[in-house]
Amino acid sequence: MTTASPELDFETVSLYKLLILVRDDKGNTASQTIFVLVSDVEEPPVFTGVLAQLGRVAEIYISEDTPKNIQIFTVTAKDPEGFPLK
Repeated sequence: MTTASPELDFETVSLYKLLILVRDDKGNTASQTIFVLVSDVEEPPVFTGVLAQLGRVAEIYISEDTPKNIQIFTVTAKDPEGFPLK
């Protein structure tokens, strides 16, 4: 069973050491140590700027006589793991 605390994040902590303790109704105990290795998951790029808000729609209006090859809007994004975007 996992809980929300702590959140498992490979980039923060990739290995956890857990000590499992058990006790029966007569007071006898046993323990075992286990290691949990968190796998890295490739997070997708995220938009920044005006498109960073979830569900946000950007409306762009351009004139029908706008020249070809002119920049009409700039979108920015980043990769949470720092990889370059293409």
